[in-house]
Amino acid sequence: MRPRMPQTACRLLVLGVAVLAGGCHRGHRPIARVPQPPPPTSTGAVPAAPIIQGEQGLASWYGHPYHGRPTTDGEIYNMYELTAAHRTLPFNTQVRVHDLDNGRDVTVRINDRGPFIEGRIIDLSYASARAIDMIGPGVARVQLEILGMPPPGSPGGEPGVYAVQVGAFRNWSNALTPSSSRALIAATASSTECAWATKPLRKAPSNSRSTCARPALPRKHSSFG
Repeated sequence: MRPRMPQTACRLLVLGVAVLAGGCHRGHRPIARVPQPPPPTSTGAVPAAPIIQGEQGLASWYGHPYHGRPTTDGEIYNMYELTAAHRTLPFNTQVRVHDLDNGRDVTVRINDRGPFIEGRIIDLSYASARAIDMIGPGVARVQLEILGMPPPGSPGGEPGVYAVQVGAFRNWSNALTPSSSRALIAATASSTECAWATKPLRKAPSNSRSTCARPALPRKHSSFG
């Protein structure tokens, strides 16, 4: 007959097993995970700077040593012309600058970027500053009046929008005939390959490739259907 384990020894054994189990459990605690911040949301293209009519602030002027150097828009700076620099207005914008202290004003054309000093809103050419008598003080409190923006497609203006008409039909059914469809497709392809296709109708350049020839519509389906 197998001898029984003493009761005290049995209790100690059970207690030891419990301690070991508890230690193992504490040694494998799950690590708290910090949630990652969401990725930045794409906002697409950077919006254009707002055009502020009646902007007020300080005007300064600049002459030498910038006279004869290229401006930001690429033209050569002439301190004796009525031009100015602005941080955001499109190039070739016409602006009337009102001196709030002496009541004088001058109309300038934006052709440069600046000034980049806090509180200043426009940098006048020497001639522009002389016109409102601010050469001596160097700075003046002014208000800007925007007179005109450059037209679309011009230097400094918004990109122009162009369209090419490749056919016109009085009767919609005439445009759906196979011969007309092929001619319109060929005309569209030609207009995308030839720079002269977006200009007013004229003869193709003599040195143009055959793929740039302006295709003609079938004789029985004229361009006016």
